[in-house]
Amino acid sequence: MPASAPAKVVEKSPRSLVITVGSHPIVYSVTTILAIGTAVFFLAIAPMVRMLQPGGSASLSDAQTTNQAANDKLDSQKKLIDAVGSIQKSDRDLLAYALPDLPDAPGLAIQLNSIAIKSGVRMSGMDVTAGPEQTSSEAPARPQSVKTLNISYTVENINYDKLKILLSNLEYSLRIFDVLSLSFTPSSGAVSLQLRTYYINNG
Repeated sequence: MPASAPAKVVEKSPRSLVITVGSHPIVYSVTTILAIGTAVFFLAIAPMVRMLQPGGSASLSDAQTTNQAANDKLDSQKKLIDAVGSIQKSDRDLLAYALPDLPDAPGLAIQLNSIAIKSGVRMSGMDVTAGPEQTSSEAPARPQSVKTLNISYTVENINYDKLKILLSNLEYSLRIFDVLSLSFTPSSGAVSLQLRTYYINNG
């Protein structure tokens, strides 16, 4: 039996199936979709999420807080209007006396002289000048501001006890008086006071 011939190794051509990732159409599609999705997320979804979060321009919780604050303010204004509407005419007259709509210098002279007599002293002088304007922090429905009058008020025939009575009568006067300064000379029995009072300017 003849010797078997040695096995012959046949080398095949080294062909391998290589798929270039960058050139495959499916990979192109997936890459494009991912790129578009990423762009949409960062350019549209993420900013919208930040807007909806607390502190964002479209935050629901912030909008609810602002709306609640506005409702609370409206309720308080309604209560104030109801309270003003329930004031009786006699009380309105007292308020008008305490804060009139005119300077009324002659009326001030009568009131201060009456306070002096009630305190057991004599009014010897009074001078009224316009004071600094006090404007409201919130503009009302019509132009309105509180204006002031400065008053130089001098009384005689006074001692320490009568001075206390005079100051108490000024404090409890229906017309509002603020004592800005006081100069008391016991030897002459005279007191000079700088007062301030108020009125409403409706013009």
